[in-house]
Amino acid sequence: MDESASARLRKARLTLQAVQDKKGIRPFEVQKLVDDAPGIYRIGDSAADVIFAIAKVFVEPVWVAVVEVPDIGWEAASQAGWDLGRTVIVKTPEDQAGAIISTLLEGIDVLVVGPVQLSHTIQRTLAAKARQLHRRIYATQTWSAVGGRRVG
Repeated sequence: MDESASARLRKARLTLQAVQDKKGIRPFEVQKLVDDAPGIYRIGDSAADVIFAIAKVFVEPVWVAVVEVPDIGWEAASQAGWDLGRTVIVKTPEDQAGAIISTLLEGIDVLVVGPVQLSHTIQRTLAAKARQLHRRIYATQTWSAVGGRRVG
């Protein structure tokens, strides 16, 4: 008996939900970018957390910079809706991370920032600049100087 595509999809979703429930995995949900508010958001540091947070951003054309985030899994990101043609990958010398992030904020809509060492002063400066320029920073670690809204 040949199942329709919608029946197979429904069955696959139910199977996925059962596995997530069994393993204690909760799906990553983000409201529409928390009302598109600029600022700092704390996301998980797993590749899945990064992929799903940023895939939600691509509801409209935006540019994303990925700063010091180790292997994301670009094929999975693309399949999740991430526009790789609008993605910049940046590796920074640790002593220049703040300056590079600041420069990226001037032309990039959304930044994903991995584990970089930033002083409290630089964190506050970058957070203020992000708000002023209506940009979002998704950090995989807590920026203790500014807190940041937890997403996911």
